[in-house]
Amino acid sequence: KSSSDLIYPFAIGDDIRRYEIREKNRYIILTKIGVEIKKYPVILKHLTLFKEQLERRYDKGDHWYELRACAYYDKFEKPKIVYPEIAKEPRFTFSSDPLIFNNKAFFIPLDDKFLLGYLNSKLAWFYLKKICSVLGDPEKGGRLELRTIYMETLPVPKVKPQQAKEIAQRVEKILALKKKDQTTDISTLEDEIDQIVYKLYNLTPDEVKIIEGK
Repeated sequence: KSSSDLIYPFAIGDDIRRYEIREKNRYIILTKIGVEIKKYPVILKHLTLFKEQLERRYDKGDHWYELRACAYYDKFEKPKIVYPEIAKEPRFTFSSDPLIFNNKAFFIPLDDKFLLGYLNSKLAWFYLKKICSVLGDPEKGGRLELRTIYMETLPVPKVKPQQAKEIAQRVEKILALKKKDQTTDISTLEDEIDQIVYKLYNLTPDEVKIIEGK
């Protein structure tokens, strides 16, 4: 228990799925610069086994047992929208708990269920398929690279509070269902979100058919 202050759940890009993060029981020892390592003798003993390798790192902190500096460590502990760097379908989800990621995952430090629903919508993915670099054919299972240079151009619609609420409430239901049972069918709620998003852009039936590949 005395080591728990420095041990955090850890996820990689492949763990992050649509409205869920698959538990893999991974953890990371988060020894930030300035940590008083002597207060954590068990962790120090463990890290000492790898001291030679840790000393050789080019990106360590001031001491061999420290991680490099990071300007947003605190953001990992706050509510956030999370997504993988590479995906062949929308894989955006939400985490309110402290959670650390590797460099194959990105996050938006916001508690915004409307935005989460929009990011997972068919319309948002249709747009991303047009602008992101892709591994393969985006229409045949190719994987998009969801890098910041592309994501920051995504045109999120301005909405009224009631419109945002309509999507947010459905997202909350989806997250609750997924937390209870990851195999739960959420297709009906997702379809309702898609229909609301289409209305935000005043899409015609023919335009919706294009978005849905029909």
